[in-house]
Amino acid sequence: MDEEVKRRQERLRRQKIRERQVKRMRLRLAGMGILLLAVIAAIVSLSIHKKRVKAEEAAAKAKEVQMKKEREEKLALEEENTLRIAAVGDNIMHDQILEEARQSDDSWDFNFLYTHVKDEIQKVDLAAVNQETIFIGDEDEVGGYPDFGSPFAVGDALVSAGFRVVEHASNHAYDRGKQGILDTAGFWKKNYPQLSVLGLHDEEGDSPIRVAEVKNFKVAMLNYTYGVNGDTLSKDTYLLDILEKEKVAAEVKEAREMGDLVVFFLHAGTEYSDGPDESVQEWVKFLGEQGVDIIIGTHPHVLQGYEMRKVGDGREMLVYYSLGNFASLQKDVKGLLGGMARITVKKDPASGNVWIEDYGLTPLVMHYDEPRKVMGVYKLEDYTEELAKEHGIHGETDEEFTVKSLKKMAGVQ
Repeated sequence: MDEEVKRRQERLRRQKIRERQVKRMRLRLAGMGILLLAVIAAIVSLSIHKKRVKAEEAAAKAKEVQMKKEREEKLALEEENTLRIAAVGDNIMHDQILEEARQSDDSWDFNFLYTHVKDEIQKVDLAAVNQETIFIGDEDEVGGYPDFGSPFAVGDALVSAGFRVVEHASNHAYDRGKQGILDTAGFWKKNYPQLSVLGLHDEEGDSPIRVAEVKNFKVAMLNYTYGVNGDTLSKDTYLLDILEKEKVAAEVKEAREMGDLVVFFLHAGTEYSDGPDESVQEWVKFLGEQGVDIIIGTHPHVLQGYEMRKVGDGREMLVYYSLGNFASLQKDVKGLLGGMARITVKKDPASGNVWIEDYGLTPLVMHYDEPRKVMGVYKLEDYTEELAKEHGIHGETDEEFTVKSLKKMAGVQ
């Protein structure tokens, strides 16, 4: 009996042990299940978090891209409505420039004249130059002072330098008579029809107004000279634009209807005078009254002042009285100091209003050495005292010619 009790008790003990083991196993499994559920929940939560973070990052990136696009569009719109204009003075092909440019009997290269300033010219949207000397098609007739006739290669070099506006109405435009004007007009039409060539014409009835469409601007331009040297145009008055108030007033009125901005290139004044003479002042006043926005003066061969002047009805007009010479071989110091007008124009695309945002002048100096073999135009800020010492002007005059004296003359600190 005792043995039976013992066996029963042992069975009960073992059963309890098994029950405890099962209970522990169930508890363990339940714990593992809870842990598994917790892990799954954590994984799901992490996945949701990652998706949310990813979505937030994507949204932030999309917003950044959109903001960048909007900034770029705003900058592009602003750039499209910002016009940068540059203009330089008289480009005069003297005999020794012609000699240095000649490559062969019928080949010329004038690019060396503009090497040191072409980057500045090409930075702007619209660059203008006064081509003082007329072109001549007959290579045998090419020559310098006093009756200038320059080869077509001068035009090639100007285009290569970055000029897109060429003024030809000067007192030297008729140096080679009608043929010179016809040759010049024909050269530009044949080779560079996209350029704005001002002041001369090869056929009657041709408008003196040229409109350059640049970015979101239409720039209406005219170029007139006071007259020509030692001769008259006789019956061929259509060849060249000569200052005459009634005609100028009518053309400026038409130009205002054609462009957002009217630029008038005025070839007049007293040579080598430090300021505008009475005639120029009268023309400036008259042109302001007609509605011109900018006047660029040439002919005096020296650098004169510039100003923004009131012209009535609250309107202002920017005037550069003379930009002096650009490329030349002048034999006096003042004639070697020129300038590059720099003008920034803005436009409100909504209203169409146009205004001059900024303006100034970069002084230029024409360099040539004693044998007239090394020559070219420099920005005064890039010109050195070493170059100034080598300048051929020292053989022509005792007047001081240094960077310091040039800066003083140009009003630069």
